Amino acid sequence: MITLSKVPYDLNADNELVRGTLQTKKMSQVHPGIGPHSCWAGVAYFTGTRMGLQTGCSQMKSDLEYSPYKNQWVKYHGELSGLCQAIEAIARSGNTSGLLPIVGVYIGMSPCGRCGPALQNLLPDGVTVLYSFDYATEKAAWEVAATALCR
Repeated sequence: MITLSKVPYDLNADNELVRGTLQTKKMSQVHPGIGPHSCWAGVAYFTGTRMGLQTGCSQMKSDLEYSPYKNQWVKYHGELSGLCQAIEAIARSGNTSGLLPIVGVYIGMSPCGRCGPALQNLLPDGVTVLYSFDYATEKAAWEVAATALCR
């Protein structure tokens, strides 16, 4: 079972996962199609020899070997995009333990009704998913904060 924990939406956060994800989001605004209201997530993992961080956003197209989709034009929410990026990086590292060594996830908004169950199914038990805004009730506040972050 995963745990959800609300944290501040802060580019200078003490938490490296939050800070790294938001810095990547801010720096990525130069790419066509990516805007402040794109859903971003960061996934922290351990390859067995080093820690890693992969980010994903809702505007990434799936071109991953281990993607759950057969059609590479499919886009999905930031948390699943980030998770696929992390799985690719773990596979490239040579980790063959059979366990998915994800140690943390950060998402700007809490998982939606589709992503929540997917994360429960895909992430190892005990992983904490950090988020800053409640998906169902704080979307407008997230949009204001994301616009300010990406200026």
